[in-house]
Amino acid sequence: PQWCKTVWSVIIFGLLIFTGYVVYLMLADFITWGSYDRIESVTTNSTLLLPAITICSMNAMNYTHFVENAGGEDSVIVEELDLLLATVESAENSSVIDISGTMT
Repeated sequence: PQWCKTVWSVIIFGLLIFTGYVVYLMLADFITWGSYDRIESVTTNSTLLLPAITICSMNAMNYTHFVENAGGEDSVIVEELDLLLATVESAENSSVIDISGTMT
């Protein structure tokens, strides 16, 4: 029937108007949102602190590829990884490690 087409046309037209209004509100909110255009200060840390991590033997890593992407063997992150791997390797050979990381 004709009235069904009219009802659906009104519903679709109403939804399109509502969608346009919501998009307008979002764009207006986006445009008026404040921005930060300057950096007040930059703090640096001379030491690299690594978070506590778990090494899983199921996650293989290509060491050579990692060293190349990290900036070479003199990179701080590579030195830290080498230290971590040496600690894990020595832990495998020992039965007890105290909390400070030293072998007992």
